[in-house]
Amino acid sequence: MGSLNEKLDNLQSTLERENARHDDILRHRPGWWHVGKLVLGCAFIARSGHLALQADSVDGYAIALLFFAGGAFFAYESVSMLRERRCDATSS
Repeated sequence: MGSLNEKLDNLQSTLERENARHDDILRHRPGWWHVGKLVLGCAFIARSGHLALQADSVDGYAIALLFFAGGAFFAYESVSMLRERRCDATSS
């Protein structure tokens, strides 16, 4: 049986491999994919604002927060990938 440190190191290396694989997949997606994700993220953020304004209870605010977090993640990931592509294109 391995020690706890060995198990944590194995878990960390597995997570790093998965993150690298995910980043590689995102780099090979077409530009329209990232623009579409950006638009979807903005739509989620707008919907969260609408839900927050219409909320009657804590449940409504929780759903609005969930929509906002998802939209912010979509928008951030798309913008960062498009920015990375633009920097790669200008440096080449």
